This record gives sequence, structure tokens and C-alpha cells, in this order.
Amino acid sequence: MDIATVIGIVGATLLLVISIALGGSPLAFVNIPSLLIVVGGGLAASLASYPLKEMINGLKAVLKAFKPGLPDPVEHIDFLVDVVNKARKNGILALESDIDNFYEKDPFFGDLMRMLIDGQDIEEIKSNADTALMKIDQDLSTEVAIWEALGELFPAFGMIGTLIGLIQMLQNLNDPSALGP
Repeated sequence: MDIATVIGIVGATLLLVISIALGGSPLAFVNIPSLLIVVGGGLAASLASYPLKEMINGLKAVLKAFKPGLPDPVEHIDFLVDVVNKARKNGILALESDIDNFYEKDPFFGDLMRMLIDGQDIEEIKSNADTALMKIDQDLSTEVAIWEALGELFPAFGMIGTLIGLIQMLQNLNDPSALGP
């Protein structure tokens, strides 16, 4: 888990909560109908745009923000050098006992090694790798698109909620004492 992400989110949240508490009652900022309109409306509109499975995967993608960044390249190079040395000394079939390690490192790498160990043609492996990379890229693009859509929809539904609140407030124009509350 990336500690900078956690510190940033916790710090920003604490600053907002402290600022709200210093200015008055924090409950003044909690409005259930507004949350229903903004969050519920934004999620519902996004569900109309994306299949349920993609939407769930897109929402889960927020957890990636808490994972550390790129892996250590030196560690990966050492791992690959060990794999190559073992294959050179003992043959490609000797790598089959390590297949679980390959999948633990990276499922994509595990798939490639499985095809190599099984003796598939190098052109077929390359074609499968290209297809798998395109699928990974498509999945990541969909996750980004879902969060971009939510980023557009939440403010739009916020404006709709503002209009609804304004209309409800203006219904009380005949009773000026009811406008404040």
C-alpha cells in the first residue's frame, strides 16, 4: 500500500472536517436527499452507460490508488535472469515446476511461460501476447472511462439537486418566515 496516498486522503479529509467543525455544526453539511440525488443519480446514470460487470470492476479500480507504484525493475531483471539460466542449463521443460511462481509474479507472464513450456510456436505466442495486452489495455481504458463519466455526472446531478432545492424553497415564497429554515 502506498503510504503517500493514505496520508493525502486522510490529511485532506481531516482538514475538511476540522474546517467544517470550526464553522458550525457538521450536520448542516449532511443532506440525505442531496446525497441520493448526486451519488445515486450519478451511479444510476453510469449504470445505464456500462454493463454491470464493467461498472463493478471500474468502481473496484479505486483500490489501485492504494497499491504501490511500479515494481522494482532490478528485482524483475534478476528473476528473469534466473529463469533464463535455468532454461539454458536444464531445458525449457525444467521451468514447468516454477509455473506457479510465474503466475504469482504476473498472470500475463505466467500465461506466456505456459505457452512456451507447452511448445507453442513463437508466432502464436506473440499473437496471443498481443491479444492479451490489447485486452488489458481495453479493461484499463474502461475503468478510466467509468471514473471520467462519474466525474462528469456527479456535478451534473449536483446542479439538478440544486434546482430541485431551489424549487422547493421558492414554493414557500407566500410565507417569508418559512424561507430561512
